[in-house]
Amino acid sequence: MTFRELIAQLADRVGRQHIPVQDSAHDIHHFLGHDGVHHDLIKLAVRKIYKANRCGHLDARVEWRPSIKAVIALRNTLIQSDDADVEQVQLFDELIDGISGLLPWDEEHGESKTARREQRRPLILKYPVRSRSA
Repeated sequence: MTFRELIAQLADRVGRQHIPVQDSAHDIHHFLGHDGVHHDLIKLAVRKIYKANRCGHLDARVEWRPSIKAVIALRNTLIQSDDADVEQVQLFDELIDGISGLLPWDEEHGESKTARREQRRPLILKYPVRSRSA
């Protein structure tokens, strides 16, 4: 699967209001619209996936392992931040599930889809994410 196909299908899964893909774009700088609900966060995630897969263009091939690692790293950073939002964390959980459903798993390590899904359960957060001192 190509980077363009992955992001477009993720956009269809989680909603184009979250990932406003510009289908006619020719480079990464114009690939996302500016009207996404969590624009800066999604832009960062999309670029991290692009860089993790060493894409040189939008139609470069992507793999599961670098893509999932990039999104999980951002999700973990988000959870630890003071301004984390439950909706943002849920969006990242949807991205992780979407990538896992769209890209072939890393079979060379003997990991099946079912085993991986059972291993990675989303963290249930209570609102607020982090208590703040007054």
